[in-house]
Amino acid sequence: LGCTENVLASVMPFIPFINRNVYVCPLTLNYLVKSQAQILIHESAHLTGFYNECHATLVEAGAMIASGEGLDFYNGYWEDCDFCK
Repeated sequence: LGCTENVLASVMPFIPFINRNVYVCPLTLNYLVKSQAQILIHESAHLTGFYNECHATLVEAGAMIASGEGLDFYNGYWEDCDFCK
């Protein structure tokens, strides 16, 4: 379901509020648990109404920082969304 070398998880097919599944790509299972949590937060943000990738990334970053753990990595949207690292 959309897994490529650049996709770690998805919420496809994306039908808001109907399909509430997060699909985790096999590659993601090789990541540290902290990274997996960050990925799941991002995808869960989509399921709660943050459809835009930049908005989901802000939710992801905010949750990781608020947790006290901080970001484990900068996802591929940081540059496109013009966020500072």
